[in-house]
Amino acid sequence: GLNPNNAQLLVDYADLLAYQQQSIRGEPMRLVQKALQIDPNNLKALALGGTAYFELGDFKKAEELWSKAKGLVPPDSEFARGMEENIAAARAEASQKNTQKK
Repeated sequence: GLNPNNAQLLVDYADLLAYQQQSIRGEPMRLVQKALQIDPNNLKALALGGTAYFELGDFKKAEELWSKAKGLVPPDSEFARGMEENIAAARAEASQKNTQKK
């Protein structure tokens, strides 16, 4: 069966589920959080977790996870550039959210 202690397997499964239900809410989110408990430096878990929090409107947490993921890879890598874009989007959303509150 599914090894509950294999972070990568959990994340891959979460990714698949999220794709099938067109959302990361619920089970995929739980799986990602579990994967991060097992392996806090799992790149895919951090990337997916960031996406999850972004989807849930928690832009600060999204930025936190994406920044961590970005710090684990070479700065000139494709992955790092992707994280940069994500972080910029999270910051933009966060500042918009703050503007709306006033």
